[in-house]
Amino acid sequence: GITAYTNEKINLKLYPNPSNGNLTLNVNESTIGAELKVFNALGELVLSSLISELKLNINLSELLYFTYKPFYWLLFR
Repeated sequence: GITAYTNEKINLKLYPNPSNGNLTLNVNESTIGAELKVFNALGELVLSSLISELKLNINLSELLYFTYKPFYWLLFR
């Protein structure tokens, strides 16, 4: 398929790093309505949500119990 890209900059801030599993994500207004997907190091989808606010609290702490040295990817669409 063909992927469409825009020239809009997505300004985001994800903190704290490192984290205990409770993260805060700050985004700009152009990101409202986008889909947020979080994948673990195995490529498994662990969280999917629509971005509806400029500041989101993401809780991955329950997932940390099952993984050693977790690593996550965030995908915006």
